[in-house]
Amino acid sequence: MRWFENAVFYAVPTLQALGAEEHNDFCSPARHRIQRLVELIPHIKALGCTAINLGPVNESSGHGYDTVDHFHIDRRLGNNESFRETVAAFHEAGLKVIVDSVFNHTGRDHWAFYDLRMNKQASPYRDWFAGVDFSRNNGYGDGFAYKNWEGHDSLVTLNRGNPAVREQLFSHIKQLIQEHEVDGVRLDVAYSLESDFLAELSQQARSEREDFYLMGEIIHGDYKRLLNEGALDSVTNYEASKGLWSSLNDANYFEIAWTLEREFGPDGLYRGEALYNFVDNHDVNRVYSLLKDKRHIRLVYAMLFCMPGTPALYYGSEFCADGLRDSHSDRALRPHWDEIPKTAENLVPFLAELSRFRRERPFLAHATYRKLHLENSLFAFALEEGGKQLVAVFNQADSPRPLALTVPRDGRAASGYRDILSQRPIRQYPDGRLDLQLEARSFLLLEPVGA
Repeated sequence: MRWFENAVFYAVPTLQALGAEEHNDFCSPARHRIQRLVELIPHIKALGCTAINLGPVNESSGHGYDTVDHFHIDRRLGNNESFRETVAAFHEAGLKVIVDSVFNHTGRDHWAFYDLRMNKQASPYRDWFAGVDFSRNNGYGDGFAYKNWEGHDSLVTLNRGNPAVREQLFSHIKQLIQEHEVDGVRLDVAYSLESDFLAELSQQARSEREDFYLMGEIIHGDYKRLLNEGALDSVTNYEASKGLWSSLNDANYFEIAWTLEREFGPDGLYRGEALYNFVDNHDVNRVYSLLKDKRHIRLVYAMLFCMPGTPALYYGSEFCADGLRDSHSDRALRPHWDEIPKTAENLVPFLAELSRFRRERPFLAHATYRKLHLENSLFAFALEEGGKQLVAVFNQADSPRPLALTVPRDGRAASGYRDILSQRPIRQYPDGRLDLQLEARSFLLLEPVGA
């Protein structure tokens, strides 16, 4: 099993979480904020996480996804040396490090695009960017148009059909591996990257390091397009993220059950794939803000850790942080770490217990989902792989619920089950039925014994 298939990730939007200035002035000396991440290592380990997913760290104009230079660390975070030292500290603590990389577009201050702005048709980099057209203008009045990212003129689409552009991006991957010893990347806007580019990127990365993790951002559509033939190891599972909380808000477990069946059932589209699962991140509202009944927060995370794939936590949500985006800004989703109240409900011990449960059962990453019982507020399913099994039962109602549950196991019944978290045995009838009692807003994680 590869390291990332049994990982628990902790995601941090690096610039914003470390209090970097909103805009890069490109002249200030390096401020080594990146080293403050080392102070978070004890907290991350206390959560039971085994890897950190950092937002963009390369030189950029503003939020990090408007890259200026792929080969230098953003001066608002530090420099290449302080970044290497930070990665080394994480490795020494037994934690893997992946970073966001942006290969679809750059910012307008990217050095090659700046040359194009200055020299127009005479620039040797006019073919580095997609859709450059000197018969039209753009919103900034540069005297030419170009393909932007989803209507944002501040983000300029790269022409990945240009061999020189590809070489730049592949060299960036090599630097991350060879110089910084990073363990993987999350590819921003991976859904816009061409299949042949991803295939070549994967080949280049694997030639440098066989277990280098390639995970891509995709929101809609067929995830298989990015996973085919090993191009990427994983993708962001947006399809499931909504169901994890809205099935509670609507008292409708049928929603998340449908998603689990579609993705990981016996005929599931992504059965056997270790998708990157989450309930919130730097682009979506905080899950605690979304829940109508805040008492359901533990059910959300329990379901996250019971899904096939790889679970990821978003910084601050372990303290039930609030955060809603507005039409103008994502700033509420990405506060400075020091601004997150640590006195709200503290889920750290609870999440640590779930993380330990998960790490001790690596088979769950590739398990097959099987529905056992489904009502609006009561849901039971099994995850099975290689003769191993987990039974998860959820009651979101405000009252206790009994459930008599029959659980076939590879065509044969186990001699008994136990509650994983409490280690207590579960009463089982001679015909194989489990006699379960669920408290209000509770869950059980069961595993067979003696089989």
